[in-house]
Amino acid sequence: MLTFLCFLTLMAALALPHLPLLLCRILFPYQKRKQRDHFLPCQIEILVPCHNEEGKLEQTLDGVHDAIASCRKLFPQVSYGIRVGLDSCTDGIEASALGRQAQVERYSFHSKWDTINALILSSAADWVVLVDCGILWRKDLL
Repeated sequence: MLTFLCFLTLMAALALPHLPLLLCRILFPYQKRKQRDHFLPCQIEILVPCHNEEGKLEQTLDGVHDAIASCRKLFPQVSYGIRVGLDSCTDGIEASALGRQAQVERYSFHSKWDTINALILSSAADWVVLVDCGILWRKDLL
């Protein structure tokens, strides 16, 4: 009898963690979950924090524009935006960003993390992508 009770206790301990998954499968069949899994954002915003990195920013924005062009072919209904956060910059990086169709925001934090935080908080996009200055993107990254 004790062996049987130990066996039942063991089975209950193994089955109990799987009970929520089983209930979820019963209450939300595959068809309903499949529709939710294909959520597309309406707007994607690419945020680039910078501090005196003019040459690197040009390469990064060129790669981002190539990736956006590639992504637009697959998802034409999604809008894309690029915002560059300039933190206490003294070089010609602002003109470089504006010349590559990026919106520019100026900050004087002297902190990359504060710049990132400010860019994210001011975004109204469904998805944001953080890109470090100097990163080279492949065309199929987005």
